[in-house]
Amino acid sequence: MKMVIGVDVSRAFKDKKTGTENYSWHLLCEFAKLKIEAKVRLYLRRDPQISFPENFQTRVISLPRFWTQAGLAFECLKDPPDVLFVPAHTIPQVRRPNLKTVVTVHDLGAEYLPQYHKFPSKIYLNWSTKLAVRFATKIIAVSGATKRDLINRLGADEKKIEVIYEGVDHKNFKYPISNFECKKVLEKYKLEKPFVLFVGTIQPRKNVEGLIRAFAKIVSGSTDGKLKIDQKSSQQFYSASNPRDIASRSIQDGSALVLKKPQKSGQTSSVRDNLSLVIVGNYGWDYEKILSLPKKLGIENRVKFLGYVGEDETPALYNAASVFVLPSFFEGFGLPILEAMACGCPVITSNVSSMPEIAGNAAVLVDPKNDDEIAGKILEVLENEKLQSELKKKGLARAKEFSWEKCAKETFKVLKGIAGGKS
Repeated sequence: MKMVIGVDVSRAFKDKKTGTENYSWHLLCEFAKLKIEAKVRLYLRRDPQISFPENFQTRVISLPRFWTQAGLAFECLKDPPDVLFVPAHTIPQVRRPNLKTVVTVHDLGAEYLPQYHKFPSKIYLNWSTKLAVRFATKIIAVSGATKRDLINRLGADEKKIEVIYEGVDHKNFKYPISNFECKKVLEKYKLEKPFVLFVGTIQPRKNVEGLIRAFAKIVSGSTDGKLKIDQKSSQQFYSASNPRDIASRSIQDGSALVLKKPQKSGQTSSVRDNLSLVIVGNYGWDYEKILSLPKKLGIENRVKFLGYVGEDETPALYNAASVFVLPSFFEGFGLPILEAMACGCPVITSNVSSMPEIAGNAAVLVDPKNDDEIAGKILEVLENEKLQSELKKKGLARAKEFSWEKCAKETFKVLKGIAGGKS
């Protein structure tokens, strides 16, 4: 008898996908491509109206509330799979004692930064994550940083945790794309080059306010002579030959390119005169004060909020941007870093949590709490063509190390091992 792998894909068919929804969707697509000699049972909220391989079967659970803890729990009690995989933080708390479970934990942001998460969702997220960590048969962490957080913060058993990196859709996120495609997207959103790009949910944890303040310093010229940056320590990249080794290394050990001051005089003024900031993403918790900040700083005509932009258009934005900046206070993985790199866009990101691990030696790192430093690094990248070229080259190479196919194969290997069957 073939083993039965149950997969919660309830998030995969959300219209406007972000983090966990994209993760679920891409894993599902890659699972469908694998030669799996097992039954794959998909648990969904509604009929997906798409076809699957013959060994895939669907179970629609039409429950508007308590979908996991009631609907999925009942379905697994009634007809349990050999292993249940939930790609986002939680597992049914009412279940058969012998039901084997695998859960993906993406981050512990609600645990480390509760002030940046909405009540009561942060209560449920912390509760469900703690129970999943305690009772799941196996835990998949999307980064070494998340694995360390699980161990240090929640006391997770290190032997239960497998680090499996997320991937990049290289068919979609690529460099270069056609000028026609870029022009079409830029015209749709009324954008002109040059611009600094941010992609992510508009919420306090992403430090969008810090980026806006840094941008205000750039366009006002207030960074001149006011940056207090240790040139020897802060102007470094984070490097490691093996991405899995990066998680255990200190940022202070990083070494690679050293940022240099601009070579051309007078360039700073022209950059400031024409530069805009483009912010892409769903409006999350407490977004109102972020939207109002540009006006308070007198730069509302230089900052553009596009709202949600799908994966069919974001590659054009990455390709057209002068630099991508992700100055988050906390990330479990930071997929936009790799998407930007895959599109040949220079990247600046934070020197905390998982971001140095994912960026490798291909990004400029900044202290997310230091607006002056963020502003200074943006200017340095914009004004140094050699640095831009090297970041682009290193970024394209770094992005190639990650793929959804690899993620799916490693994930299925874990599921197969837990189920104890043969595929």
